[in-house]
Amino acid sequence: MDVAPLVRLAPQFAAGFTAGYFSSSAITTRFSLPQDSVALATRMGFPTPASVLDEGTGQRWLRLGFAVTYHTPGVEGGFSIEQTVSGAGLVPGATVYRLVLRATRKLF
Repeated sequence: MDVAPLVRLAPQFAAGFTAGYFSSSAITTRFSLPQDSVALATRMGFPTPASVLDEGTGQRWLRLGFAVTYHTPGVEGGFSIEQTVSGAGLVPGATVYRLVLRATRKLF
């Protein structure tokens, strides 16, 4: 879920903050065929359950940032920066930059 409430500072310009939240539960992994378990145990040298892959598949993150937009009848642009402030699972602390440019032209 992403939200970005903006305040119009001029007829063509707006600014505000952004917030994004994502959550995904852990995935349960199992072998499709019993032979897969035997093949993996043979390669590894010891029995390995498929559930070892379940660790780290669940994710949750919260990102906060700010955004600005510019809009005229033929051109629209936006820029936002978001920083991961909390996360669980294999979630890197990342900064996300978004740049959007749109131009509208009549063909006929």
